Amino acid sequence: MVATPRKITIDASVYLAALNAEGRESDVAREFFRRVMTEGCEVYLPRLFLLELIISLRSWIKAGSVYSVLARQIAHADNIRWLDADRDFTRAACELVDKAELRLADAVYAIAAISSGAALVSLDPQMLASLSAHCSVSTPDGFFESGESA
Repeated sequence: MVATPRKITIDASVYLAALNAEGRESDVAREFFRRVMTEGCEVYLPRLFLLELIISLRSWIKAGSVYSVLARQIAHADNIRWLDADRDFTRAACELVDKAELRLADAVYAIAAISSGAALVSLDPQMLASLSAHCSVSTPDGFFESGESA
């Protein structure tokens, strides 16, 4: 019997924390990504993920192209499925903004998770609280501990 892959959508805050050099949150985020990559998770990300990382990382690293650095690391990973915002996706995100009083970026991650049947993982406390009524959400350390991944 073939095991069904675990589905997950990850907010950019988790990846950025994993890149941070210090602190418990960074250690938890790095361990989370190690497990995601080794335990057969399918990752569903909106393209917004790359945009948020590029904006944040431009000030952190000295590279000719932040995108080329990211592309080598994650853009072509076998377990990542990139989701484009078509008309229905965009409409659903805009409706969720109004319904849950969210930032549009948070709604985009939520719709990515909902449309792919994935759990959403974030380090943003406001996002976690606002979305709990609309999709499955957890922190990186809570995802594997709670059994969300099963």
